Amino acid sequence: MNRERQKRAPIYEALEKFRRQRVVPFDVPGHKRGRGNPELVELLGERCVGIDVNSMKPLDNLCHPVSVIKEAEELAADAFGAAHAFLMVGGTTSSVQSMVLTACKPGDKIILPRNVHKSAINALVLCGAVPVYIDPKVDTDLGIPLGMEAADVRAAIEANPDAVAIFINNPTYYGICSDLRSLVELAHEHHMLALVDGKPRILNLREMIYYYLEHQKDVVTRRTRFDLDKAQARAHILEGLLKALDHIDEVISLLRASRTAADAKEGLMSRFGMDVVLAHPEGYEVMPEVEEVAKKNAEKSGGTFTKTHSMAEAFKDADIVYPKSWAPFAAMEKRTNLYAEGDSEGIKALEKELLAQNAEHKDWCCTEELMKTTKDGKALYMHCLPADINDVSCKDGEVEASVFDRYRDPLYKEASFKPYIIAAMIFLAKCKDPQATLKALEERGLARWFNK
Repeated sequence: MNRERQKRAPIYEALEKFRRQRVVPFDVPGHKRGRGNPELVELLGERCVGIDVNSMKPLDNLCHPVSVIKEAEELAADAFGAAHAFLMVGGTTSSVQSMVLTACKPGDKIILPRNVHKSAINALVLCGAVPVYIDPKVDTDLGIPLGMEAADVRAAIEANPDAVAIFINNPTYYGICSDLRSLVELAHEHHMLALVDGKPRILNLREMIYYYLEHQKDVVTRRTRFDLDKAQARAHILEGLLKALDHIDEVISLLRASRTAADAKEGLMSRFGMDVVLAHPEGYEVMPEVEEVAKKNAEKSGGTFTKTHSMAEAFKDADIVYPKSWAPFAAMEKRTNLYAEGDSEGIKALEKELLAQNAEHKDWCCTEELMKTTKDGKALYMHCLPADINDVSCKDGEVEASVFDRYRDPLYKEASFKPYIIAAMIFLAKCKDPQATLKALEERGLARWFNK
């Protein structure tokens, strides 16, 4: 142990230095180093409250220490003669559970005293390990349990030679310390030293190198698979972009002719070889010209475009489902005219009529049962958001909460594209020659404001 280096207190020194800088805090804690709570200053003292600050770069971060906390951990490891030390906050519960969860897997035995803290019991529940209890002796004069004795631990090990670890309370809540050195030596004597595939073994140098390399190989393999999965998840986006680039003029024409983002999506899907099934209740027809575009696109691409009034029929063997509620096109046209005429009473009556009509079709909802009927039960659920979610945003909506939650990540990614699609449609509607306009903007070479 380096005694001279042990005189350092890196975290305290960093806090003192930060306090002297008189930085004005705008984050937590709310007392603002005592300025916002004089009563707390009076209770704890100015020096104490003055260094009660949030984690920040000069003070390091406990989740990934790189400076003063890292140095403090190295000093602690040096003081205790350990290879590594980790500082914890919020009591020892997280430390206890980390140790047990690291050492034990379901079915493993762990030897521990009967008066162990409940955090250790909770760790056993989490990992499924089997406790082997040692009953500590009791001081009858004081009426308190004592520590673990080496003889009792040895007997427990001999009775349970397959135990993988020993858990020691040191000290107990009553301040009783066990002979820690003897107990550790006893554990090491019975090969409770290193974990390999969940089993305690003593390793020679060659074995250590072998298992380390096997572990590194596993890490690299897992990371590569993770990166590959992410790449495959984005492959369909790149494929879509390539198709769009190959048919850019046609895509622009189709977007310009579409009145809404949903119309544009329907036209694009049918144009590029998909088998599109449009399902809606009777009376909820979409714009007839949009259907005509979809039919012609399907004929060109070798795809199909069909209609049905059965949601179940549309879901059967589908790769992608896009169940989005809408009002009948005729009703939307009527509402537009009423707004133009300023007929507020007529608008209220129409809304009432539409709500009554919708109430007749509450069964048109994307449920878990319907999702099971899709291709392999794994169809991609899509929605441009916001969605009406059952028992979350409304009582009877268009999708069950469990379905929505399962696809939350792809849904949010999809919805993030919506503003750009709308902006593109506005741009295409305003510009007669969008390609020439974009080219002219590029040649002007003006920096965008957020690049300044």
